[in-house]
Amino acid sequence: MTRLLSIVVPTYNRAAHLALLLDTLAQEDAAVLERIAVVIGDNASTDRTPEVTDTFAARHPGTLVLRHPQNVGPEMNFCLCLDRVETPWFWIFGDDDLPKPGVLATVLRLLQAQRPDLVYLRSEWLPVLHGRDDGTPLAAITPVQVPADRFARDVHIWITFISGMVVHRARLRELAPHGDLRRHVGTSLVQLGWILPLLREDARLWVVPQPCILATSGNSGGYRLVQVFGDHLPRILAQELPAGSALARPILSTLCWWFLPGLLWLSRGSAGRAFVAEDLLGSLGRLRASTAYALVLWPIARLPRALAFPAWAATRVLGRAQQALFRRRYRAPAGAAR
Repeated sequence: MTRLLSIVVPTYNRAAHLALLLDTLAQEDAAVLERIAVVIGDNASTDRTPEVTDTFAARHPGTLVLRHPQNVGPEMNFCLCLDRVETPWFWIFGDDDLPKPGVLATVLRLLQAQRPDLVYLRSEWLPVLHGRDDGTPLAAITPVQVPADRFARDVHIWITFISGMVVHRARLRELAPHGDLRRHVGTSLVQLGWILPLLREDARLWVVPQPCILATSGNSGGYRLVQVFGDHLPRILAQELPAGSALARPILSTLCWWFLPGLLWLSRGSAGRAFVAEDLLGSLGRLRASTAYALVLWPIARLPRALAFPAWAATRVLGRAQQALFRRRYRAPAGAAR
């Protein structure tokens, strides 16, 4: 049977997390596993990762393990894995994230029936994952096709979350046959090189509103978070999307009024010890002309926490209101099923 989807797993020295993900994949029905290829990019791990990957590959013939002789960095690991994808669709999965039961089967049915170009699946964030049955059980999974402006409005900042995006590789090649998927290496957002072209072309875009992915919270990524989202992301959006477009505006709005305020607040609290030290205001230079910079970003980054608290609290209210609107728009119809 032809394989439709490649699960791409970049990893480095996280054998326990990787083993849990691969064990979760191995629990899928045989009919699901027959349609899936697994590409693992081992970035020269020095722990038990080779043992974990070899054991899985020996049991599952649709597995390719790329073991780099030296650490090439996470972004090049992504790209080298994508170079070896042979299926029409790929799904990069963080090695510390898990799909919930039934999700892979639903995604495969969606790919087969609708041939989407980009699928976004929401996540449920937990501090520790023990298995695919953690979190809230899924009563229904109801994918919805949406136009590009609604996709940008409803997915917004989560276009950056690799475990939440299934990408039509064949369609991406049609849209940009000479496109350089490596053009954003060095920004920690290389994935936008394949997400944004599909969004820009108003391709066949789908949203799965139920939280289908179990994602590990509290991971700082090992890079300067405020620089990545406050500087690199606005610059990439300006390069990839039409200036002032209905696609860029909702992403930037959520970034400025909800996501970045949360990062700044965490970075200045006890949780900030896990963050890489950085110049907070310097990382926000591209946003200085925005209203959000004056009203919430500068106060949270600069004022004493007691004085900055009202600005941060206001952004929490805005975030909850946005989430409520999302749930209302995607309220499942009566009788919806997997």
